[in-house]
Amino acid sequence: MRSSMIKHICTLSVAMSAAFSVSAFASNLGVVTADATILRSYNAFEGAPVTVAYNNDTLNILADAHNNWYQVKSADGTTGFVNGDHFTVTQTDATCVVDGTNVYCRPTTTSAPYGTVNSGDVFVTTGSFENFYQIRYNGYTGYIEKNAMQGSLLNALHTVALPAGISDPVYPEAGKPVADSQVSENTEQVFGQVTAPFLNLREEPEFDAKVARVLPENYYVTVVDFDGQWLKVIDDEGVEGYVSDEYISLETGVKPANEVSSLSPADAEDIYIEEENDLSEDKSEEILPPDGEPVQYSGEVTGEMIVQRADDYIGVPYVWGGTDLSSGVDCSGFVQSVYAQFDIHLNRIAADMNLQGTSVAQEDLQPGDLVFFNDGYGGEISHVGMYYGDGQYIHSTDGAAQGVTIADFNAEYPQNTYVGAKRILN
Repeated sequence: MRSSMIKHICTLSVAMSAAFSVSAFASNLGVVTADATILRSYNAFEGAPVTVAYNNDTLNILADAHNNWYQVKSADGTTGFVNGDHFTVTQTDATCVVDGTNVYCRPTTTSAPYGTVNSGDVFVTTGSFENFYQIRYNGYTGYIEKNAMQGSLLNALHTVALPAGISDPVYPEAGKPVADSQVSENTEQVFGQVTAPFLNLREEPEFDAKVARVLPENYYVTVVDFDGQWLKVIDDEGVEGYVSDEYISLETGVKPANEVSSLSPADAEDIYIEEENDLSEDKSEEILPPDGEPVQYSGEVTGEMIVQRADDYIGVPYVWGGTDLSSGVDCSGFVQSVYAQFDIHLNRIAADMNLQGTSVAQEDLQPGDLVFFNDGYGGEISHVGMYYGDGQYIHSTDGAAQGVTIADFNAEYPQNTYVGAKRILN
């Protein structure tokens, strides 16, 4: 839910930029509200006619020309000035100016946030509603408080209405499943769908917190609140807890009925062991062990074999959330996917990987050992790689190297951020 929200900005060259407030963005649009209006050669009715635009025509806004005039470009590329009495701004790029600002699912601070954004983030803003602006956020329509946004065209943005027939979202109380009578066809909820094979529902928003339930893939949960990188959710049994937002796809509307149930940690462990005993090659990357359990694998596998295989993927690009060794991987996706080729099944997140294996002192590191770092992006562990040998480690990075690379383990940065290591192989 982090860098994908930020739009690329391209600068427009506007001939009269010295006179007008020129937009530096590409998503400033408006529509003609009159039956027809004349685009003129400058920002006054005395300007010579350039062309005619008709009702509902969409025009690109090049600049706020002041005094209720806008410099615009029509679909055929003709540039002129239109009067605001015949035209309304329907979309503009605007910038967040307050770190940690919530993006809500509805224009009220009592609704559940989709996430938080920071100063400097730029969004396509599509309307105004009371004290909120409507924005596009990670594929959703969200709402952000007006005092957190800046943009030259925001004051002219048209007013939007809430979808007709939608009542306020239903947020159930902990320990009380949502009754069918509470949810009608017109009841909007904020819900999420699990995208990981198994996802731990934790009692606290911490990776080392106790696991209350285990949610299977495609399971739907009701979202109650947002806490940093954690979503506070409730399952169908009324169990409330926290899940990582990385493995939940958010939606709004009526939450679909679940075809499977959430599991107790003990039941999840039994399923893992049962499937591990009859594991096919196609399913090798789909089964994750419960936290803290020994990693299951068979055959003779050495650390040298692990890093030799990892070496095959040098140059694969970094993709946040990626686990595909052909198209892109993040740090934990890279480690997990390499180990999975040897039927060794690691947890998906770096912090959860640290719950597996045996702790190893830095001076005793061997090839294949997992090395963990805190690079300042949340939590005590935020990055993982594999010790390569000879004072080097291999990892997928979004830094200068951009992708899978071998780096000097004894360099200043890894040494300053190093947290510890775990040995997965016996």
